[in-house]
Amino acid sequence: MSDPHPIIAGWLADRKEAIAKGRSVADIWANRPVPAAPFTPTERRRLRVLDALLKALEAAQVVVTENGRRGLVARCGRDEIEFQVKPKLKEVRQPLTPEERRWYAGKEYRRELVETDTLVFEVKRWLPGDLPHKWQDGRKGTIETMAGDILVTLLAAFPLMAMARERAEERERLRQIEERRRYELQQQRKLEENRFRRLLEHAGKWREAELARDFLGALRAAIPDSTSLIDGKPAGEWLEWAEARASLHDPLQSDPLGIFETIAKVTNWTYRDT
Repeated sequence: MSDPHPIIAGWLADRKEAIAKGRSVADIWANRPVPAAPFTPTERRRLRVLDALLKALEAAQVVVTENGRRGLVARCGRDEIEFQVKPKLKEVRQPLTPEERRWYAGKEYRRELVETDTLVFEVKRWLPGDLPHKWQDGRKGTIETMAGDILVTLLAAFPLMAMARERAEERERLRQIEERRRYELQQQRKLEENRFRRLLEHAGKWREAELARDFLGALRAAIPDSTSLIDGKPAGEWLEWAEARASLHDPLQSDPLGIFETIAKVTNWTYRDT
C-alpha cells in the first residue's frame, strides 16, 4: 500500500513492530490478545477500503480520528459518525481437545465464532432520513464497489444530523423557557400566598386585640372596686396593663403603614412549612 492515510500507516507500523517484538495484538472483534501475525488478505482488503474512504472524507473537509478502540469517527462541525469495517463472523463447531473434554463431559464439539472473508461496513449510530447504515460483500457487489455509496451516504448524513440536532436544541430551548415560565409563576404564586398569610396574621392580631378590649370593657364593668389588690396591685392597674397590652398587640394602633412594609419584606422562604 503506497502513501497510506496516517491512521492506516500507524496501524501498519504497529503490526510490524508487534511481529518484530513478539507481542500480542487485540483481536479485531473480541478485543482479546492474540499473537501478532502479518495481516491476512481480508485484513489487507479492509485496510485498503478504509484508506480510500478516509482520504475521500478528508477531501470533503470531514475530520477522521480514532476513538481509542481502533474504531473510527468522522466529524463535521459538531456532529460525528462512528463507523467500522470488519470481517463478518460465523458460528462453527470445533472438536474439543482432550484437555477440553475433561471440562465438557459428554460433549464432542464447542461452538466458536470465526472470521469470514466477507467484509462488513457498519455505522455505529442511527442515521437520519432513513439512510442505510450497513453494507457488506454480497450478490450486489463487494465493499469496494459500494465505497462510493458509503461515501455519499456519510456526506449526506451530516447536514441531516445538523438539522436534527438544531431542531432538538430548539425544542430543548423552548422547553427550558416554558419550564422557567412555570417556575416563575409558581414562585410568584407562592410569594402572593406568603404575603397574604402575613396579612392574615396582622388581621388575626387586630381581631384578638378587639376581642381583648371588648372583654376588658366587660371586665371593668364587672369589677365593683378597682382598688382591690391582686398580687399586690390594685385591680385598676391590672386593667390599665391589659389595655396597654391590647393596644400593643393591635397592628393598627402602632403604625398602620408598617403593616404593608412587613408584607413587602415577605419572601418565598419566609415560611418554611409551605
